Parts: sequence; C-alpha cells; structure tokens
Amino acid sequence: MKTKIKSKHVCWFMEYNDSEKEMVFEEEQALAFLLSTDVLFLNTHWYKKDWNEEQQSLFCVLVNCNDVFYWGSADAEEIKSDDMNTLWNYYCKDKIWGPAIWCIKQRGMMPQKPVYDDIMEKGTWNLDKMKLEPNPSWPENKK
Repeated sequence: MKTKIKSKHVCWFMEYNDSEKEMVFEEEQALAFLLSTDVLFLNTHWYKKDWNEEQQSLFCVLVNCNDVFYWGSADAEEIKSDDMNTLWNYYCKDKIWGPAIWCIKQRGMMPQKPVYDDIMEKGTWNLDKMKLEPNPSWPENKK
C-alpha cells in the first residue's frame, strides 16, 4: 500500500459550528511531508564528541541548508518539535528559500553573497531587516 502525503493534511480547519473554526497543525504530517521533500533529513548525533555512544546513536531531525552559508558544504540545523510550525509556515510562504530563511534566522548569520542576492531579488524576504551577523565568506568581510 502506497501512502501519499499532501500539504493539505498538514494544516486544516476544524469546524465546531457555523461560525467557529480552529486551525489544526498536524506536526507528524508536516514532519513526514518535509522529510519526503528533502527539506528535512534524519541523522544521528555522531558529531557530539562529549556524548556517550548510546546518546550519539539517537536520531535527530535536521533542516537541510547545504550551500546556504558556504559553497560546497554539507550543512544543517537541528530542529525542535516546537519549531516545526514555523518551518512549515516558511516553507508554505516560499518553497525555494523558506527553509533556508528558517536556518538563517536560527544561525543569526547572513547567507553567502550569491544566496543573499537571490533571496533579495525574489523579494519575499528582506534579509537586511533581520539583524543578522555578517557572513565571513563575503569578500568585504574577509581579513
């Protein structure tokens, strides 16, 4: 049996009567959908050198931000369940750059210059108003 996850299963409205509706956010559906679209991926905590082997083997969920901050880098930000709704909203607003914006805000740092230019040109997000730290990869920030 094949299951297809659709975005309409993530957010929907519960109708209580003719005038009252409540938006329902299904975190598990969002997780499944974003995993299926490669926005999220699973890994372990292998990089936590101060953790014991059992702790390191625990799964974690990460937001893919490869090449957002530096070219040729495998990069990600770990996400907590409390942040899933925000990530989902960013994804819905902009399927291309929304997850990157979530990572940019989490890290508090500008993306690399070509990514900055693409995001700003699209006009959905204004990185200059986010009070982000400079990215050291920008030519003007290199010493």
